This record gives sequence, structure tokens and C-alpha cells, in this order.
Amino acid sequence: MNRRNFLGSTIGASLAIASLLRLPPSIASSHIQNQVGHQIISFTDGDIAVDNHLNSLARLYQIFEDQPNNLSISSAIINSELINSQFLGDYSSLDRLSDLSEKLLNTNLKSPKAYIQVAQISASMHQFNICMDYLRKAELLNGNRNEIGHVQMSVLQATAKDQSGILDLRKEKAISSGVPEDLISYAALLADDGQIEKANLIYLKALHYKYKNPSPFIPAWICFQIGLLWGEIAKHNDKDLASYWYKKAIAYIPKYTKARVHLAEIYTASGRNELALQILQPALASTDPEVSWKISDIYAMDNQPKYSAQYLQLANSIFTSLLERYPLAFADHAAEFYISSGNNPDKAYQLALLNYQNRPTERAANLLQNARKLH
Repeated sequence: MNRRNFLGSTIGASLAIASLLRLPPSIASSHIQNQVGHQIISFTDGDIAVDNHLNSLARLYQIFEDQPNNLSISSAIINSELINSQFLGDYSSLDRLSDLSEKLLNTNLKSPKAYIQVAQISASMHQFNICMDYLRKAELLNGNRNEIGHVQMSVLQATAKDQSGILDLRKEKAISSGVPEDLISYAALLADDGQIEKANLIYLKALHYKYKNPSPFIPAWICFQIGLLWGEIAKHNDKDLASYWYKKAIAYIPKYTKARVHLAEIYTASGRNELALQILQPALASTDPEVSWKISDIYAMDNQPKYSAQYLQLANSIFTSLLERYPLAFADHAAEFYISSGNNPDKAYQLALLNYQNRPTERAANLLQNARKLH
């Protein structure tokens, strides 16, 4: 099964939702060096940055317990939890965000900012219709139009609605601000539109940004996107180039789970199974089911059915748990799993249909078509 058939449902939404994310400045003193052009840029050591991030998040929760009406704190919590899921593969972050959403609604019913934040949480779970309902409530309460528009644009991008208009808005925003987050969102749309070379240039421009006291999360995110661009989105893949960028992403953030999974896939495709296992093993600490899934595949290829079955069972268990709580967020990933290694065509079809109904994009349609063939 060609993984690219699923990328619209996976990448399109994750890139758009990631544009909701506000990546943090560095607060640590230990650094690694990166050469950008003729400029030496110093980035915080990735493991230290993650530790600082988690410690900071714990402090934010402590403050929020005492100040449940402090929406600046809740906003920071949301951004931090999105980092946990996007980079660290920690999907328990969705449980915490779900709890936070309930608390925000219980204590801030008249606050448009609270509804915007709850909408952001809903979008991160791919509950796009619910997200738009909350945004409409924020509008009725005279919420900040820019903040509302920011979330709306991300949802439209994720669901492939008004792509031409969104592309123009993303371009305008990227040019006016020049900040990496806006450049990344614009480049993602260009990539989805098939403008690969242009997207690559925009990503590199984001990487060349004149960072001040920077966090490694930002360059790691950019490197990962460039890896996806050349490894899976471009019609003519360049796996060596993709591998280079995935490695750079991992160098910035060693616990970058998604980068490890994608790099391992490249190694596996070229028969370097032992190296793929070495890349995946550290990511088993995450709650990303793709890690155990890919390890199962590797053991199956190496004729070790006992170990393959153990990791396949683990992957299925994690997918089942995630689907029970957040079906829309994981329908596409799970459909791919059950079409292939999970070997459950009926379940794959139901998940692909759910995904398409939530986001009727061209690539979601391709996923549904592939699932229907085996149904």
C-alpha cells in the first residue's frame, strides 16, 4: 500500500493544526550549533529543552489550579500540550486538553477568549464542526476577530475548503510577518498544491530566520516538514534528501517521535532493518501507536513472528484506546493500520469513511477508495 495515498488526511490536517501552535523561546543555557548561510545560530540542547518545557508545563497547571480564570495561563497550557502531541508523541495530552476544555467552559461562560481556546482544543482533536460552533459563540460575544480568524483559517486549511483563498491569506500573512510559524503554514499549502520547489524555498526561508534566544522546537519542526516534502509529498521522492532532514530534526529534538517513525520507514524500505529498530526503540516511551506498528513490521520482515505479534498487539491496543476517545483525530492513521498490518478491512473502511465525512478532501477520498477495495 502506497503510504502517500494517506498523506492528505494525515499531513494536511496536522500541518494546519500545527499552525495553531505557538512555539516557545528557549530558557536553557546549553546549546548546539547550526550553520545557516554565513551565520552561526546557537540552539538549546534538545533534551534540555524538552525537560524545561515539561517543567514549565507542570508549573502552568499549578498556577491554573489557583487561577482558573487566568486565560493567559490556559492559553500557554494549550500550546504546551500541542507540543507534547506533535513532537513527543504524547497523546495523553489530549486527555488533559479535554479536561481543560471542560474547566474553561465551566468557569468562563461569558468569555469569548475561553470559547476561542476551547475551539482550538476541538480543532486539535479534529472536531472541526464543534470547533466552528465555539468560534461562532466567540463572535457573538465580540471576540477578537484576529484570534477567531486564526483558528478558522487553520480549520479551513485542514478540511481543504477555499484553498485558493486560504493560500492567498497565508501568503499575505507570511510576507507581512516573516515569522517561521506563518512561513511554515504557507509552505504547507504550497506543498499540498504541488508547488514543491516553492514550498522548499519557503521552508528554507523559515529556517534562515534570525532567531533570538531560540528554541530547537522551531528548526526541528521545519526540518521535519522538509523531510515530508521530499520523502512523501513530492511526486518524485528523494529519500536520501528526506533522510537528511529527518536526521536534522532528530538532532534538534532527540525525542521527536514522528521524525523517528518516518526515518525508520526509509531505512526499512531500503533493507536497513537493524538501523530502523535503533531509531524506533527510544520512541517506545511515547504513546504513538505507529512506533510499535513499525517495529512489528520489521520483526515480521526478519521472520521473527513472536516479537512481531507482540508489537502488533501493542499497536492495536493503543489505536483502540485512542479511537474510543478521539475517533476523528486518529481515524486516518488507524485506517491505514487496519488496511495493512492490522488486517481488519471492515474496520479500515469504517474509519476511512468517518475520516472522509469529517474532511472530504481529495486524499481522504483516496484513502476511502483504497479501503473500499478491501472491504
